[in-house]
Amino acid sequence: MHLVLLGVAGAGKGTQVERLRGKLGLVHIAAGDLLRKAVKERTLLGQKAENFMKEGRLVSDDIVLELLEDKIREEKKGFILDGFPRNLFQAKKLDEILHRENRRLDLVINLEVKESTIIERLSRRLVCSSCGRIYNKENLGDSSSTCRVCGASFFQRDDDNPEAIKERIK
Repeated sequence: MHLVLLGVAGAGKGTQVERLRGKLGLVHIAAGDLLRKAVKERTLLGQKAENFMKEGRLVSDDIVLELLEDKIREEKKGFILDGFPRNLFQAKKLDEILHRENRRLDLVINLEVKESTIIERLSRRLVCSSCGRIYNKENLGDSSSTCRVCGASFFQRDDDNPEAIKERIK
């Protein structure tokens, strides 16, 4: 099975993907995770993507498509594609990629959430520095400063500030 889950950052895609992934046994492919990994590993594509991401702008299609095609090619199981495609051009290119790999989409789900809710969620988002698990400052309270899964510290992404969030969800 091959699914696409759409929605702006903070819409709850990651939460829903985890639920679906566990029930259906699918691999989670998130364009944002692929980009952050490439940036962290300082790959050529990662270096190109980094400038876009720091400013809260969407990374160019050619960079995202190249990373995505590589990941789809290496995943032989079914997958949930998280947050991609974002536009018609990307959707057409995704169709081409899937066709080359002799695959097709089975379902597309679009999550819609109010802008004010998105800004609130992302402004409070924390990420585990080791395993990448997402937390919300409000849900953690004052008592926890480390990840419940691996015990590592948290960080807040550079683009999780109200100005960058508004730019991302335009």
